[in-house]
Amino acid sequence: MRLSFSRLAFALLLLAGCGGRSREPETGQSGAAGGNGTDACASGKDGYQRKREQVLQTARASGCKEDADCGTLWESNACVSTCGSAVPRVSIDAASAELLAWAKDACATCPPIPVPPCAPPGPLRCVQGQCTEGP
Repeated sequence: MRLSFSRLAFALLLLAGCGGRSREPETGQSGAAGGNGTDACASGKDGYQRKREQVLQTARASGCKEDADCGTLWESNACVSTCGSAVPRVSIDAASAELLAWAKDACATCPPIPVPPCAPPGPLRCVQGQCTEGP
């Protein structure tokens, strides 16, 4: 019984450590675009964020009809490392390819970004035609 309690306590500590973490993109050591201090990298990350918003807006425009229509778009490249964004499944491949291609050029001078510790993902749901994550 003590072993089970220890495992439970450890799991709760892990979740508590992740609970306050955002699921938003991590863009560098400082958390701000261009956190590494180089002008080319900072400019690339700024451009990527603008492009990312356009791509996500386009991806989300296709909407959903049921929870099964939703999926997670993961990004891990030289510009950002994310904990995923809820989007319609039909948009994931095209959005992922477009963002990866953009990052390859825009952030070629940037150092690698560590994968952020992410809060445990919630279930994906279709709410009023839009994919969302959460209870």
